[in-house]
Amino acid sequence: MEPGSVEREVGSEDICAVVVDAVADAKGVHPLDLEPKLYDVIEPDALVDLWSSSDSPPRSMRIGFSMAGCDVVVRGDGRVVVTPGEPTPDPTGASVGE
Repeated sequence: MEPGSVEREVGSEDICAVVVDAVADAKGVHPLDLEPKLYDVIEPDALVDLWSSSDSPPRSMRIGFSMAGCDVVVRGDGRVVVTPGEPTPDPTGASVGE
């Protein structure tokens, strides 16, 4: 994990709440003060559907996107990793890989 990164375990929590809280922690702000909001950068229902598409997501699954100046990676092993800084330019705004 890179210096300044925040890592959270999803466990039984809502994946969207974990992402928002991790980004807010990385930025040092209250979750409600984040701009842009999660729904401005990725469809929350799609994130939930991808995450919960089976009893256990494949460990190799990775969902990556940029939010509030941070790179966000949701991993199939149940971790969300947020790295503050300049996000990598991506014309689609999101990537999904296995």
